[in-house]
Amino acid sequence: MAPLNASSSSNDHKKLMRESSKSMLLKIFILLLLIDIFSHFAFFAKFMNSNEELWTEANDIPNTAGAHDDLVPHRKKSTQNKNKPDGHFNGIKIYHRETMHDQPMHSTLHCVGENFQEDAWLYRSCEFRNLCFDTEKKKFALFQSPEEKKLSDRLHQVDQQLMSAASSSAMNISVSLGGINLKWRTDHLRLKWFPEIIPHEFSGEYYELDDDYLLVPFHSFNAYNPGHLFWDDFLPIFTLATMFRHDKSKKLFLMRFIPEIPLWATCDSKDFRKKRCFNMLQKFLPLMGIDPDSLGTSPDSLISFENFQLNVTKEKQVEKNSNIPKYVCAKFGAAGLGALTDHGTKKIHGWEENDYKITQNHGRGAMLYAFRNFMMKNVGVPLKELDTSGPHKITFSVFSATRSRAKGFEHQIEEVKNRFSSDEVEVGVYQMHELSAKEQIRIASESAIYITSVGGGSFTASFLPFGSSVFLYYDDVGGLNKSKPSNKPARLDWDIFNNDSHFRVHWLPMGMRSSKERMDSQKSLDSLVDLIRHELDVITHL
Repeated sequence: MAPLNASSSSNDHKKLMRESSKSMLLKIFILLLLIDIFSHFAFFAKFMNSNEELWTEANDIPNTAGAHDDLVPHRKKSTQNKNKPDGHFNGIKIYHRETMHDQPMHSTLHCVGENFQEDAWLYRSCEFRNLCFDTEKKKFALFQSPEEKKLSDRLHQVDQQLMSAASSSAMNISVSLGGINLKWRTDHLRLKWFPEIIPHEFSGEYYELDDDYLLVPFHSFNAYNPGHLFWDDFLPIFTLATMFRHDKSKKLFLMRFIPEIPLWATCDSKDFRKKRCFNMLQKFLPLMGIDPDSLGTSPDSLISFENFQLNVTKEKQVEKNSNIPKYVCAKFGAAGLGALTDHGTKKIHGWEENDYKITQNHGRGAMLYAFRNFMMKNVGVPLKELDTSGPHKITFSVFSATRSRAKGFEHQIEEVKNRFSSDEVEVGVYQMHELSAKEQIRIASESAIYITSVGGGSFTASFLPFGSSVFLYYDDVGGLNKSKPSNKPARLDWDIFNNDSHFRVHWLPMGMRSSKERMDSQKSLDSLVDLIRHELDVITHL
């Protein structure tokens, strides 16, 4: 074996040490680089979280730029744990709550519409916080705070004609749960209502509704007629929600009130009406963003104060080793529809001569357009602008009314097809009651001109786009004076149509008064064509 070279061994060792040092420095450099990258990443994540909070807060600020689309703030996220409901009340999730003696729960209220008269209950509408339903008594209740109890006692000692408090149950003692039909005469007093006032706070167990909901106790004016359902139930409920800034922040949860003696011509006055009401509610409740089954799955199971469904988890009962709490409470509630219908409290819909002496809906155009958009969004129909380029869609809604107002418009349809080219107009003819609610709305929302008879079926015209036109044929001798024939016009629902500002309204007589003025006479048909030409010109210049 050859002897080792000492000088060579030393050089190799020094080379190995230099390479080891370089490797160590490289590792240290990489480690420092990684630390620097992670520190920047952590700062960036913190920055993004901070901006997300600012963005969330910014989206909670009301957008008041458009009167039609942004009347109230957007919905805020609920603080409830939505993963584990403890049961359901009429199909809506509920959560078990328990208050302690040192932190009891109480209610508050805020009422509007006071007129300082004995009939103030007809005009009053109230918002409630912590509105509770007693499942044993089948009644609603409010729990007074010590401050509200003291104020209430004080107000009972003063002249209530001189002092008024909008947030006191001593002053606001009743509302009307539904719209008023003058034909009920004094029977309308059956709708006079208010929650029971419990003169102390609540301590103990109760169930709380999902706080995404606004609870609305109501009485249906006449849900088996689509016009009454639309303008005397849905519109006032939407108006009530809008008044208190809940129409976009809350979903609606309705509980129907039935008087011990049902009112004339309402859902529960006859079995056949109950069936019709059920069918109408099943068809049209989705327009309000409501599951139809939440108000019943059959005519005999319609949900009401008396007939409700409370299902709770057995685990919660075993865990607490107690009976089911009797109160189901809503963080948000509202009631009082009497003066919010399309006809108010002093008239009906255009049959009587006196109906034309009072206007109920003036200045309501923006809300009516918001109501339209609200319902369209709920059933998934796109909000589109009117197509002004043509061919323009002319829609005939045939046989939309009953008796003498049931018109097929055969002569009008033929005249329009003969007098206008296919480049100018596209004619559609529909029996709307045969179509789904969504399809009716889609057709109306794409129409430039909508032609129909007055009556309950004309409500579909409400979904016309901004800038369009509606032609309403009415019975020119069908009016009444104190329920007796007056031989005067019956422009039904004139008040709501003439104040619906997103379309132009034209009234055409059916010509019952004279054979020369019949709607099918050539003179009347020529007038119809001239009016259509005029409206098409207006539309093309929008």
